[in-house]
Amino acid sequence: HRNSPGIVIMNHQTDWMNHPALAGMHPRKKELLTIFIQQSNQKPITQLFPMILATSQELKRQNLSFSDDEKQLIFEILTQNLSEQEKAKASQIRRFMK
Repeated sequence: HRNSPGIVIMNHQTDWMNHPALAGMHPRKKELLTIFIQQSNQKPITQLFPMILATSQELKRQNLSFSDDEKQLIFEILTQNLSEQEKAKASQIRRFMK
Protein backbone atom coordinates (compact mmCIF):
# COMPACT_ATOMS: atom_id res chain seq x y z
CA HIS A 1 0.00 0.00 0.00
CA ARG A 2 1.50 3.31 -1.08
CA ASN A 3 0.98 6.54 0.81
CA SER A 4 0.05 8.52 -2.28
CA PRO A 5 -1.48 6.33 -4.96
CA GLY A 6 -1.71 9.20 -7.42
CA ILE A 7 -4.62 10.23 -9.49
CA VAL A 8 -6.79 7.58 -11.08
CA ILE A 9 -9.10 9.13 -13.63
CA MET A 10 -12.44 7.41 -13.10
CA ASN A 11 -12.69 3.64 -13.42
CA HIS A 12 -11.88 3.60 -17.10
CA GLN A 13 -9.46 5.90 -18.88
CA THR A 14 -12.11 7.33 -21.20
CA ASP A 15 -15.20 7.57 -18.95
CA TRP A 16 -14.57 11.26 -18.33
CA MET A 17 -14.81 11.96 -22.08
CA ASN A 18 -18.50 11.03 -22.00
CA HIS A 19 -19.35 13.67 -19.42
CA PRO A 20 -22.22 15.75 -20.83
CA ALA A 21 -20.55 19.03 -19.90
CA LEU A 22 -17.69 18.25 -22.29
CA ALA A 23 -19.97 17.67 -25.29
CA GLY A 24 -19.59 21.23 -26.60
CA MET A 25 -15.88 21.64 -25.85
CA HIS A 26 -13.66 22.80 -28.72
CA PRO A 27 -12.06 19.70 -30.31
CA ARG A 28 -8.49 20.98 -29.81
CA LYS A 29 -9.14 21.71 -26.12
CA LYS A 30 -10.58 18.22 -25.73
CA GLU A 31 -7.52 16.75 -27.46
CA LEU A 32 -5.10 18.61 -25.16
CA LEU A 33 -7.17 17.60 -22.15
CA THR A 34 -7.03 13.96 -23.27
CA ILE A 35 -3.24 14.13 -23.57
CA PHE A 36 -2.96 15.77 -20.15
CA ILE A 37 -5.17 13.16 -18.49
CA GLN A 38 -3.30 10.28 -20.12
CA GLN A 39 0.02 11.71 -18.93
CA SER A 40 -1.26 12.51 -15.44
CA ASN A 41 -2.89 9.18 -14.67
CA GLN A 42 -1.36 7.56 -11.57
CA LYS A 43 0.84 10.59 -10.80
CA PRO A 44 0.75 12.25 -7.38
CA ILE A 45 -1.12 15.53 -7.35
CA THR A 46 2.10 17.41 -6.57
CA GLN A 47 3.58 16.35 -9.94
CA LEU A 48 0.66 17.78 -11.88
CA PHE A 49 1.47 21.47 -11.43
CA PRO A 50 4.08 21.64 -14.24
CA MET A 51 1.83 19.54 -16.48
CA ILE A 52 -1.10 21.89 -15.90
CA LEU A 53 1.07 24.89 -16.72
CA ALA A 54 2.37 23.25 -19.91
CA THR A 55 -1.17 22.45 -21.05
CA SER A 56 -2.28 26.01 -20.30
CA GLN A 57 0.67 27.42 -22.26
CA GLU A 58 -0.11 25.18 -25.23
CA LEU A 59 -3.71 26.40 -25.21
CA LYS A 60 -2.53 30.02 -25.15
CA ARG A 61 -0.21 29.37 -28.11
CA GLN A 62 -3.30 28.24 -30.02
CA ASN A 63 -5.39 31.21 -28.83
CA LEU A 64 -7.58 28.94 -26.72
CA SER A 65 -8.32 28.73 -23.01
CA PHE A 66 -10.54 26.73 -20.71
CA SER A 67 -13.61 28.55 -19.44
CA ASP A 68 -14.18 28.75 -15.69
CA ASP A 69 -16.87 26.05 -16.00
CA GLU A 70 -14.49 23.79 -17.94
CA LYS A 71 -11.77 24.34 -15.34
CA GLN A 72 -14.19 23.41 -12.56
CA LEU A 73 -15.25 20.26 -14.37
CA ILE A 74 -11.64 19.26 -15.09
CA PHE A 75 -10.78 19.77 -11.41
CA GLU A 76 -13.72 17.58 -10.38
CA ILE A 77 -12.67 14.85 -12.81
CA LEU A 78 -9.07 14.94 -11.63
CA THR A 79 -9.91 14.86 -7.93
CA GLN A 80 -12.91 12.55 -7.76
CA ASN A 81 -10.92 9.50 -6.65
CA LEU A 82 -8.51 11.29 -4.32
CA SER A 83 -8.39 11.02 -0.56
CA GLU A 84 -9.53 14.07 1.41
CA GLN A 85 -5.88 14.95 2.10
CA GLU A 86 -5.02 14.81 -1.60
CA LYS A 87 -8.13 16.83 -2.47
CA ALA A 88 -6.93 19.51 -0.04
CA LYS A 89 -3.52 19.57 -1.76
CA ALA A 90 -5.22 19.83 -5.14
CA SER A 91 -7.36 22.72 -3.92
CA GLN A 92 -4.26 24.55 -2.72
CA ILE A 93 -2.59 24.10 -6.11
CA ARG A 94 -5.75 25.25 -7.86
CA ARG A 95 -5.99 28.41 -5.73
CA PHE A 96 -2.35 29.16 -6.48
CA MET A 97 -2.99 28.90 -10.21
CA LYS A 98 -5.89 31.38 -10.31
